[in-house]
Amino acid sequence: MTTPTNDGVQEVVRAKRFELVDDDGAVRGRMEMNAFGEPTLSLLNSKGSEQWSASVSDDGTADLSFSDQVGNLRMSVSVDEYNDPILRMRDQNGNTCLFAYVGSDGTSHIVMADQSGNNRLAVSVNGEGNPNLWMADQNGRFRFSVFLDNDLPVLWMCDDNGKFRFSVHLNERGTPSLVMTDQDGSPRAIAWLYENGTPNFQLRDKAGNVRNL
Repeated sequence: MTTPTNDGVQEVVRAKRFELVDDDGAVRGRMEMNAFGEPTLSLLNSKGSEQWSASVSDDGTADLSFSDQVGNLRMSVSVDEYNDPILRMRDQNGNTCLFAYVGSDGTSHIVMADQSGNNRLAVSVNGEGNPNLWMADQNGRFRFSVFLDNDLPVLWMCDDNGKFRFSVHLNERGTPSLVMTDQDGSPRAIAWLYENGTPNFQLRDKAGNVRNL
């Protein structure tokens, strides 16, 4: 439906679908209400594959999508129903290989996955402003992390069951310490330096009793 004016220019054009065609009549762009009742704008290449689209869903999620030349979705940028921005990048098989978002609590995250979809590496900054980097094995199990805890550096390593086994710390006085634990998580070997540079080393039994050399 159109509303004409005296000069012939339509001030309002109302429809459920608009199509943009090239000189050969091929559809190259669409503006429509999709099957889910969402307003959608899409652009197509000369082969008819959709490569770009923008939409807004009923829950308020705004989405911008980019596809390759054969129509495979490769990247999307959205703001979800919680007003959190999200970036997703996919391989040619549709697997999400990179995921990034900023939470409403101010936390930011970047997660990278392998071709099987297992998360392998993540970088984040938590609500207190502390950065964290962690790595997982090919089964997605947490194995390694390095982070700042109130600006103090910490390194963790875990076994193939995800249990904490080894750590290195620097305390607020700048002195390092090293802790090794058994499969139950109990510290069994501890090494550290005093502020004057004197080294110390402890061995502990399963009950936590010190067994110094």
